[in-house]
Amino acid sequence: MLDPDQLRQRQPHAHGSLMIVERIDPIALKLPFQRQGGPDALYLVLCRVTTRAGAVGYGECLCLRPALQRSLMATIRDAIAPLYLGKPVADRERLNRDVRLRLTAFGRSG
Repeated sequence: MLDPDQLRQRQPHAHGSLMIVERIDPIALKLPFQRQGGPDALYLVLCRVTTRAGAVGYGECLCLRPALQRSLMATIRDAIAPLYLGKPVADRERLNRDVRLRLTAFGRSG
């Protein structure tokens, strides 16, 4: 993982070719959790996003059940990640909006 100084040395401006989404890796986590009458664990999905420059960031999603976690892992891997790969991170607001619009009916009409 590059620190911010290394990243600035490798890429002089935010629109450079190095700040392109190279990989999105969903990671399943199960955290033991004890609550009387409640679930025995918290299920989460982390997404590790890596750019061509080597910068790494994470996002997360809480899942209530293991089946939802498995579904989300597959959805990220097969439907969501491909829409981001090869795209610049500099305009992430527009990219996120475009992806949300493209996936508006996902799961409702499939």
